[in-house]
Amino acid sequence: MKNLLKGNLISFVPVKASHLALMVKWRNDPNVSNMLFDRRKFTLAKQKKWFEESKKSKSRKQFIIIENKNSTPIGAINLMNIDKKNLHCDWGYYIGEISFRMGGYAIEAEYMILKYAFEILRMNKVYCQTFSYNNKVISIHTKFGFKTDGVLRQHYKENNSYADIVIMSILKEEFYTTSKEIVHLLNYYKR
Repeated sequence: MKNLLKGNLISFVPVKASHLALMVKWRNDPNVSNMLFDRRKFTLAKQKKWFEESKKSKSRKQFIIIENKNSTPIGAINLMNIDKKNLHCDWGYYIGEISFRMGGYAIEAEYMILKYAFEILRMNKVYCQTFSYNNKVISIHTKFGFKTDGVLRQHYKENNSYADIVIMSILKEEFYTTSKEIVHLLNYYKR
């Protein structure tokens, strides 16, 4: 399992209480919060409550993304709604540190979390939801082999308008077909 939690650029470590203040900072950054479904201002008290509840959950895996070179926390990634009967789960992530939003960190994070889901948790399908206007994330998911399962039309109210939510998924066999191209791409980012 350790090997799947460490890549060339980044590693995953379980979320600890010492990470919570940093997570609050990241989640309150408009570049992050504008792509989240819960956009309310985060507080440390709210984050602590979430942390205590998530520690009890058997259907979640929560990680902090650490940049390997300087051991810098740069974001968060998680698997949610882990269904061991039907072998599928939801996932999400964000890169909280602006200077790490380019350079392959998000690509390696997505690759690593999918490998973890398919190889360690033995999932058959991983799915996600994103805003239809989040073209960058949709493009990255598509490169990995995610397919669009559907669109929840006008599903999220933003001020006085509504946004569509795109639901995407990737099956285990699809990941192993496309992952060779992703590994090749990640070699470009080796430092």
